Amino acid sequence: MPHRRPTDLLEPAPTTSWILRDIRIAPGRVLRAPPVFDTYWRFAARRASGCSCRVLGSTPWTDDPVLRTYRFTNADRAADRVSQNLIHHVLY
Repeated sequence: MPHRRPTDLLEPAPTTSWILRDIRIAPGRVLRAPPVFDTYWRFAARRASGCSCRVLGSTPWTDDPVLRTYRFTNADRAADRVSQNLIHHVLY
C-alpha cells in the first residue's frame, strides 16, 4: 500500500461521488450522507484496525503515516488508558 499524505484523508475515495447518497436507517427514515460521511467511517475503520493490531501484538499497526505518527482518541471509550484504570482499580 503506498504511503498517503495527511490531506488524502480529506479527499474522497475514487468510487465516492460528491452527490449526497441516501442510507435507509429505518422504515420511512433516510439519512442523506455527504461524501465526508464515508471519509469519516473509512478513517474510523483504519483507526480501529490499528488498535486491534496493537492489542494482538502485530507490527506495524498501520501503513497510514498519519495514524502511525499521531495519537487519536480510542474509538471504543472503554478501551482507553484512563477508562481501563478506572475499571480495574476503582470500580472493582
